[in-house]
Amino acid sequence: MILPEQPLTDAAILIVDDNAANLALLEAILEEAGFTHLTSHTDPREALEAWQAGHFDLMLLDMRMPHLDGYAVMERLKAQLPADDYLPVIVLTAQIDETTRQRALAAGARDFITKPFDAVEVVQRILNHLEVRAKHNRQRQNALSLSQNVQHQEALLLQQARDLEYFATHHPIVGLPHRPTMTRRLETLIASGTLPLAVLLTRIKPDARLESLAGYDFADRVFHRLGERLIAELDEPQNAGYWGSGSFLALIQGDDEKIQREATRLLRALLAPLELDGYPLSFSARTALVQAPQHGSDAATLLRRAMLTLRMAPSLDVPHLTVFDPVIEQALQERERLIAALREASHARQLRLVYQPKVSLTTGKIVGAEALMRWHHPTLGTVPPLRFIPLAEETGLIADLGHWAIEEALAALVRWHRRCGRLVPVAVNLSPRQLELLRLRGESLDDHVHSLLARHGLPPHCLELELTESSLMQQEETALAELQRLRDLGISLALDDFGTGHSSLARLQQLPVTTLKIDRSLVKGVTGNARHHALLGSVINLGWALSLNVVAEGIETVEEAEILRQLHCPIAQGYYFHRPLPEAEFAALL
Repeated sequence: MILPEQPLTDAAILIVDDNAANLALLEAILEEAGFTHLTSHTDPREALEAWQAGHFDLMLLDMRMPHLDGYAVMERLKAQLPADDYLPVIVLTAQIDETTRQRALAAGARDFITKPFDAVEVVQRILNHLEVRAKHNRQRQNALSLSQNVQHQEALLLQQARDLEYFATHHPIVGLPHRPTMTRRLETLIASGTLPLAVLLTRIKPDARLESLAGYDFADRVFHRLGERLIAELDEPQNAGYWGSGSFLALIQGDDEKIQREATRLLRALLAPLELDGYPLSFSARTALVQAPQHGSDAATLLRRAMLTLRMAPSLDVPHLTVFDPVIEQALQERERLIAALREASHARQLRLVYQPKVSLTTGKIVGAEALMRWHHPTLGTVPPLRFIPLAEETGLIADLGHWAIEEALAALVRWHRRCGRLVPVAVNLSPRQLELLRLRGESLDDHVHSLLARHGLPPHCLELELTESSLMQQEETALAELQRLRDLGISLALDDFGTGHSSLARLQQLPVTTLKIDRSLVKGVTGNARHHALLGSVINLGWALSLNVVAEGIETVEEAEILRQLHCPIAQGYYFHRPLPEAEFAALL
């Protein structure tokens, strides 16, 4: 195809004339002019085949030929022309009458070359036409390129529209319908009366070790494979979806027996071992099953209860269905009400401290006190510490409550001193969570305590902070360094509930503690069991060997107190001596 930037002599020309002499003459004229791509035919039928098979820029066509005249040739060629093209034909004719010329032009001819041939005229007419043809070819080429670009852009827009439509309803990685889509699907099934109906929610925990080893997209590909399994197992694939955070959702229709059977089958498929990238994988899962109408008649309620059940379900590597229980929801609602009440209690002065005396087993005198937090709610009544302290730790309230407890205990100590003339050391329980929260805030407990002691004008030795054995053994170096700073200030640190955890003697020697508090579990039963007696004596001796103060907790009988005296335990506390007392009663006792 000739283009404007090419020499016109590069054009491909087809010459059709039943007279071989004419063909030879034209070829000679054109070769002399520099044309090199010439094709000649005496049979117009062969010329048609050649034109259709090749890419010619120009046809020199005789009008009077056997089998097919020039008019018939042009008619057949025009039938095959694209809408944006024309016949590049120059007619070879000896007839110069007006009728012949008009008929040829009507058939599609662009120009005439008369016989006998004038070489200069032949070449000039051909060059003139090829110049026009080259420009026409360029326009067609530009139009085609533009059309292709438009088609490409249309295809891109269409694909983008398809992608947007897909991602509007599906998770982009797992390839299953996402949360909004599955919510709408569940609403549709309920509205159509498709009951009974179950929602099965399954959370697969990704293997963080393999995710780090094989790449961050590893878990995504694992979930994609699990999604394929889920679709393959369901009779209606549109009832499978991805809820997010490793959770798959399936909607199961049928009676209770079918729901149980289908849910178990789906779980087996999800938990089956999988190999990916050469890594063998096994899975454990939490599952939740809620059913309509017994567990709810609308999608929002069913899905909320499924999430609640999933949260409470155990993680197992065998198919196990955790079915929604209304007791779980009631417990959670009560827990949330308790959290809200605890937030209010910290501002409404519903919390108070009581003080359990510590007694010297040698003299019987009160040598200290442990401050214990109590909560009396106006409608809930007395809330046990075992219920509200874990909630305070979970919600972060423990940091403020712990600070308040230390300050309140120190203030009480000052009031006792004024009333009784005695400075009795007081112990306050310390939560590991309290230390953690203060670090997150950019604060430190030693700064807080030092400030409180200075405000109340008290020496450091009058305050003791107690941490449980299990929590203290698990503290990181940062927390232990902070406890050491407290110890350096002169504040006592007690290892509480000793005997309930798993202490290492080497670890115990490294801890900055000053006091060992023996748990009630080591004291209980000591009166009738020689092994208990020996064990209790060994623990007391261990405390002495480590130069620690020793305090026995939970003493309830005179026999227990007497055995502790015999074993040379210096200090004890418990109901046998005194129950925890309000501040005024403790002051009166002093």
